[in-house]
Amino acid sequence: MKLTKRQREALIFLRDDDEYGDLVYEKGSGWRLGVEQTNGKLALGLIRLCLISEQEFSDDYRCWRINESGLRALEGKAPYRLSSGKYVDVLSVYN
Repeated sequence: MKLTKRQREALIFLRDDDEYGDLVYEKGSGWRLGVEQTNGKLALGLIRLCLISEQEFSDDYRCWRINESGLRALEGKAPYRLSSGKYVDVLSVYN
């Protein structure tokens, strides 16, 4: 899987920071990676690639953390597992 430099940095941060290692969207404040403001393009890209999973949510607050696919992508392994148990690099309805 090909990640951008910023996606890779964000995933490393989410993996390594135990205290602030989450991606948060707060209504009225926007997106934060840990305590730093970030943009929606980065956040939505990671969500779209299924490399982070939503952990907490309410009407005004949503929080995502790195998941197993994100960890595998950082290690250079195929991140997505099919129902057959086989790992692949891309999600496709044709696999």
